[in-house]
Amino acid sequence: MASYFTAEQIDELKNAAEKVFAKAGELKEQYVRHTFRDPKAREHAVTGFARRIDSLAHCIEAVFGALPPDLEGIPERTALVEASVNIQAFVINAAGCCDNLAWTWALEIGATQPDGVPLLQRQIGLTSECQHLWRTIPEPLRRLLTERRPWFKHIKGFRDSLAHRIPLYIPPYTVSPDNIDEYNRLEKENWDALIAGDVALHESLLQQQEKLKRFLPFIVHSYDDNSPNAVFHAQLLADFHTVEELGQLFLAEFDALSGS
Repeated sequence: MASYFTAEQIDELKNAAEKVFAKAGELKEQYVRHTFRDPKAREHAVTGFARRIDSLAHCIEAVFGALPPDLEGIPERTALVEASVNIQAFVINAAGCCDNLAWTWALEIGATQPDGVPLLQRQIGLTSECQHLWRTIPEPLRRLLTERRPWFKHIKGFRDSLAHRIPLYIPPYTVSPDNIDEYNRLEKENWDALIAGDVALHESLLQQQEKLKRFLPFIVHSYDDNSPNAVFHAQLLADFHTVEELGQLFLAEFDALSGS
């Protein structure tokens, strides 16, 4: 059974994944070495964002190790569980990176409500809904954050479902709609053979069923028709690069604040 990806796509995914640790390490070091004026801002930047960006790299490595993009056939359950757990950790930390950047910015500039009262937790974020903090972000960065609104919606949707509703899940296999009737027929005959004690026929029917299965590298959180899903190898890399981009842009603004 061939891999879901083409040979060219497999090379692109593997090459991109191999560069993640170096990129994460460089960005982490830049945040650790930056001199923040506010101690709590530094905490969010270093023990928050920098630690999380490192975690994202480890999650990607674990997922690509458990379920490599050139995988052929149906993966073992242990590999599915390991990849699922690391994708869940990735989503939580990717969303957390955004929160840490927002908190770092708010604390470093001393952002407050118009009456001087400190911002509440719900007023700190990287979207325009957090209007008091949004007005303090330089216009070029606000434009980019506006362009990334679909991504913020994507990561928040996955994070909220994971934390409050249905955990992210990798289906162990799928069956083409063209083969569903045949698969169900074999399933019924399989049980009939098992009940009749015909082990040889039972095993033969199982083998025929296995040939109709195919693994697709998708992550979902519900089988509801309206629930989003994603090809997780590519999505993890895209999400990492978006977080890295945000980290670099905010770092430039932190440098500007400190005059470095």
